[in-house]
Amino acid sequence: MRSRARARAAPLFLVVLALGAPALVSGALHRQVTSYGIDVEVLVESAIGEIPGHWSLGSKGFRDQYVPDAGFGNGVYSVPLDAPTTLGFALDSTGCVPCAILKGREHQLPNDSRHRNAYKCMPGLQGTRAFFMASTESTLGSEDPGWVEAEGPAPRFPVSGSRGKDLFFHEWITTKEIVPGKRLACGAWIEGAYPPKGEYSEEYGDTIAAGSYVIRDRGIYLVGKGNEIELLYRSEQPIESEKTTFESAFLPPHYSGLENCGFSHIYRIRGGFWLRANLSRSFEGAGVDEGLFILQFKSGKARLLAGSTVIRMY
Repeated sequence: MRSRARARAAPLFLVVLALGAPALVSGALHRQVTSYGIDVEVLVESAIGEIPGHWSLGSKGFRDQYVPDAGFGNGVYSVPLDAPTTLGFALDSTGCVPCAILKGREHQLPNDSRHRNAYKCMPGLQGTRAFFMASTESTLGSEDPGWVEAEGPAPRFPVSGSRGKDLFFHEWITTKEIVPGKRLACGAWIEGAYPPKGEYSEEYGDTIAAGSYVIRDRGIYLVGKGNEIELLYRSEQPIESEKTTFESAFLPPHYSGLENCGFSHIYRIRGGFWLRANLSRSFEGAGVDEGLFILQFKSGKARLLAGSTVIRMY
């Protein structure tokens, strides 16, 4: 997790990737603001939904079982969206199922002024919280491609601009082939001392890694058996690690003691696939801010498709 005394909210994003020429981000955008005021532009509306309810207490006064409110549970979620159909993504598994709005079930939740609707999801969506995206796209399957750090990778592309002493190239690569004979890799030039040094935090009462980085030139590409690459996505716009959305997934694994972000599952769609990244940040030591990204590569275009955040208190 990213090391800051107070970590901001974790956006949940979906970026879609498609095979072909290096993709450019395009399309009509929706503006959404995360809990900590980070302004995010996404292509479709999305939100974190939940099963409203409460915890029962056991004989010793500890949490026992989660009891859904009347009319919720068994695949029925409260979601701050109005779309007639959505896709629901489990936050802790590959689960992705279609969900439909239940007419006449508009409502609000305590301490939340947002207008909400009830959605009924097909079987397969687990957990009391899930990510919902206004989409009629059908997934053709999902898989864990097996992400690992490339060992001492030779830079796949040059860095633009100046070269500082703490500049290095880092790459994540899949152990499984994404298309016949080719694996998927995500590489970036990163500026900043790694691994980060630990600093004592009064807020957490412990020594916390204090990483601060600039993520510079970065790309997502297919790697063939002869190490030739097919570039799918490329950006030369520097971004500070404190202001990232899905870009934190390019960082090495131990970049922070308060945050963790990484590329994860792949969802197959017609003409391309979605690449998912999970993000988790400590929320002032009292909870965790969970997020998810999905990148879409389809028809030669790379798109930050959707994004949302949710805070779960301990």
